[in-house]
Amino acid sequence: MIKLLTLYFSFVLFVLLIAGYLVYVLKLPSPRSVIISIFLIIISPLLVGYLLVFYVFPAPEVAVPDVTWHSSTEAFSILRESGLKPRISNRTFDKDMPAGRVMEQQPKKGKHVKYGRIVNLTVSTGQRKVPVPSLVGRPISQVDTLLSDAGLNMGATMEVETEQFQTGIIISQLPSAEVEVDAGSRIDLFIAKNPKFGVVKMPYLIGKKLKEAEDILSDLKLGINKIEYQETDIVTEGIVMRQEPAWEEEVSVGSSVKLVISKEPPPAAAPTKEGQ
Repeated sequence: MIKLLTLYFSFVLFVLLIAGYLVYVLKLPSPRSVIISIFLIIISPLLVGYLLVFYVFPAPEVAVPDVTWHSSTEAFSILRESGLKPRISNRTFDKDMPAGRVMEQQPKKGKHVKYGRIVNLTVSTGQRKVPVPSLVGRPISQVDTLLSDAGLNMGATMEVETEQFQTGIIISQLPSAEVEVDAGSRIDLFIAKNPKFGVVKMPYLIGKKLKEAEDILSDLKLGINKIEYQETDIVTEGIVMRQEPAWEEEVSVGSSVKLVISKEPPPAAAPTKEGQ
């Protein structure tokens, strides 16, 4: 309608310009009267049409039907049967509304509007989809934050005995990483339970210097609770001669060990004259 009016008034303006030019060139009498007459002749059909459409024969009104919760196809059919023009003006996520259903309409249901009025529809695209983050190899303590940031929740958890991973490490997940799921979905996790977690084997310390033995034990988070010194002239002073627990015996992290360290014997006493 607006395009037609624009074309019409452009035509009127064009005709008036031509008429004015002819009046000026031909030097017609009463040019003002001529221009006004041409203007009235051109614009009178528009005025008559306006009066007929809006006052004498106005367009009938219809009540807008309720099309919410209908599929977009059904909504289009219902609105067209009512003499209205449906148009999808927006699409948005909604966890409670199935994809393809009408969430909102404007004008609202029951409102009386002119026949042929456009009815704007907002259609649901369903639940928002999000990719599942990769959780395998991460400690369980990080999972809540990672899932929350992704818009997901932790589902069922199951412990799996294994010596390949430390206790508390995620070894599998369902659904897998990068699979797109509905926002708010639950992710099931399989968590490692290492029966030997926190257990180490005693290193071989015999023949090592005391400082070297202390460093090795510290790296394994083991301590020394007792050091005994044994005199000997066979082994250099300060060397580990014996250890408890023994080599490759399993001990808990934080345990303490006992070491026996070599010590040079005191020098032999000089013989006395009586013994000569």
